Amino acid sequence: MSIFRFNKCCCIFELATGGIILGWLNLVMSIVNFVLCCVILSASDNVKQQSFSAGVYAVEFFFGILICIVTLLIVSDLLLIVGAMHKKALYIIPWLFNEFIFLLFNFIAIFLSSDFSYIMAMIAFFTFRLYLWLCVYSLYATLKEWPAVDQNNFTYSRKIFEPTLGYSNI
Repeated sequence: MSIFRFNKCCCIFELATGGIILGWLNLVMSIVNFVLCCVILSASDNVKQQSFSAGVYAVEFFFGILICIVTLLIVSDLLLIVGAMHKKALYIIPWLFNEFIFLLFNFIAIFLSSDFSYIMAMIAFFTFRLYLWLCVYSLYATLKEWPAVDQNNFTYSRKIFEPTLGYSNI
């Protein structure tokens, strides 16, 4: 997948800076979604006290699951920010996984819609989010190759060690 590696994010920012900005934007959106889910759940408690309805329990169940998902998104956004700031490639993997799942659902939604303007908007949104995913993947791949220094100032590569012939030449 080295074909899709970028050197810049949005043609302006370094990959780490773009990852930090994207992490903060996603974090703000996730926190807003979390607050909205909490408001809806608190409103459903008021509706439940006024009348008994099975639909209210379904809404509570749905938004309860949505709060769990949004909490995972908040954690992965924080890990993306920390990973980009401290050059830790493994911290970026949860965000890449979550965004891949989101892109998959977005791709499926394109084919489930029948409204042409909605389909075109979904395609544009999917393309933009895919580009951002590829930028963060490029950051991840770059950080994996970045040399690391441990506490004893020993520099080592983060590349996967390739098998060698061992001690046969000794």
